[in-house]
Amino acid sequence: MRGLAYGRRHRRAVSATFIGAVFTLLVILCFYSYRQIERERERMLADLQLKGTTLIHSLEAGARVGMVGMMGGRQQLQSLLEEAARDPEILGIEVIGEDGKILVTTEPSLLGAILHDPRLQYVLTQGGVLPSWEKGTFQLLAPFRPWTVDAESARRMQEMMERMTGRAPADLLPPMNLALRLRLGTARVEAAMRDEIGKAILTALICFSGGAAALYFILLAQDYRSVRRALQEMRTYTQHVVESMADGLLSVDVQGRITTVNPQACQLLALSAPELEGRSFADIFSRTSLTLDPVLTRGLPLEEREITWALPNGEAIPLAASVTALTGDQGEVQGAVVLLRDLRTVKALQQRVERTERLAALGRLAAGVAHEIRNPLGAIRGLVQYFQATWKDDAEQRVYLEVIVREVDRLNRVVSDLVEFARPREPQRERHDLGEIVRHAATLVQADVRAKGIEIVHDLDATQLPLLIDRDLVLQALLNVLLNAIEAMEAGGRLTIHLADRAGWAELAVQDTGGGIPPEHLGRLFDPFFTTKQRGTGLGLAIAHSIIQAHDGEIVVDSAQGQGTTVTIRLPKPPSKAYVAGEGPDVGTSQSDSRGR
Repeated sequence: MRGLAYGRRHRRAVSATFIGAVFTLLVILCFYSYRQIERERERMLADLQLKGTTLIHSLEAGARVGMVGMMGGRQQLQSLLEEAARDPEILGIEVIGEDGKILVTTEPSLLGAILHDPRLQYVLTQGGVLPSWEKGTFQLLAPFRPWTVDAESARRMQEMMERMTGRAPADLLPPMNLALRLRLGTARVEAAMRDEIGKAILTALICFSGGAAALYFILLAQDYRSVRRALQEMRTYTQHVVESMADGLLSVDVQGRITTVNPQACQLLALSAPELEGRSFADIFSRTSLTLDPVLTRGLPLEEREITWALPNGEAIPLAASVTALTGDQGEVQGAVVLLRDLRTVKALQQRVERTERLAALGRLAAGVAHEIRNPLGAIRGLVQYFQATWKDDAEQRVYLEVIVREVDRLNRVVSDLVEFARPREPQRERHDLGEIVRHAATLVQADVRAKGIEIVHDLDATQLPLLIDRDLVLQALLNVLLNAIEAMEAGGRLTIHLADRAGWAELAVQDTGGGIPPEHLGRLFDPFFTTKQRGTGLGLAIAHSIIQAHDGEIVVDSAQGQGTTVTIRLPKPPSKAYVAGEGPDVGTSQSDSRGR
């Protein structure tokens, strides 16, 4: 009986111990599973926040390209947001003004709506990224700076463009402080959390059946796999983001050695990754004013500054460089990140704006001078005609008077060119065949070509390029270019005219076999009154340039001394919907043969 009682007590003790052990293991397992789920949730949310923050920075970098980056182009920003929103995890992106109004969005129904979010003013004034998660949506609200300059500078540039053109620039964002709201779907996070819960239950069952030791190793292996997977995903994602950046990026360790570079940095510097990685940053950039000492020693960021980088071919290009410190968990400096941005496009646009301002001022001056000259010319010509009638029997006086009339007429043509350059008329665009216009221009200069013994070669017989253009203005521009080419060949030569249909452009090339243009003169060919000829006003190419620009086209001159000159004109082709199906282009009937010199 005692044995039975002992056995019963032992069994009860074993049972109690087993139950206690199972209960303890269950409590431990539940606690551990809860911690695992919470850590996974926090990691996934951190992953979402990092992804969203990186995307916001990428959108800012993309929006800062070109003149749009200086003044804020709404349409390009809309295209940029729509391209980014193709990611299935992105529910929507909105650019919000400081008044809460949604200015640009991937959802048309939200455009112009007012966002009532108390965090908006905090973000605009204090900066930083504010996350939130509710109703299956993870939101990030952050400052958005799409300009390469500050808002006040963008406002001044917009006002300057309005003064220059006489109207407000279209398709520009208002120069104010902006915020960007990024909404990400949490379906993947929630599915992953459900998956983690299922894994936790399965692990508990395995632990119950396999014991505490098996439980420990299983959980350890699970942790290891999860961390390794997260690190691998993060490494791959970060690598893709860095490689796809529009700006060049270099990372430097605390000793000042370059550790990583992205393809854009290699392209800007014209150096390969093996030529950069492992070398001293100070040695690579020794010929520039860029130094990392304040960043690596004191952690002070280096604001964007302009440097000049010399390429191996001798070309010097302007770059914008900014440096920020890489810090550890304790705030210690572990290295630096250097961002390089190509400023060649920005510089070209600045020069274009300066040239436009200079030509506008010159045009106003020319218009005033032309007005003051034309009235006396009319009086002089009238008096000369009176004297011609009075002295019609005096041969010697008649010769002198005819010389005066010719010179007055020549000066009057110069004045007319001045007026035309100073006050160009707006193109009256209609459908015309560019091939027919070029053939007509080639016919008009036949007399000049034959007089100089020039051979003209072209492929215009069957070429048809329908465009929306002002026929008379384009004809005038072509005549100016052709006559300049003819005048460049004093002793005869060959004039080649080639018309081609490029992707989105109609391209006309006029090539002569003259003496060419000195390199120092190439940059001034389209300046008014600049000429290297003994005769001429220097307005022919300036007027042609103005006409082509008014048609949203471009004119480029390529020349080498002793090898001739090629002038290339490109005019944009209209979209196919601009033409009625089955209709060909209207061929203009104007026979104007005005030749701007």
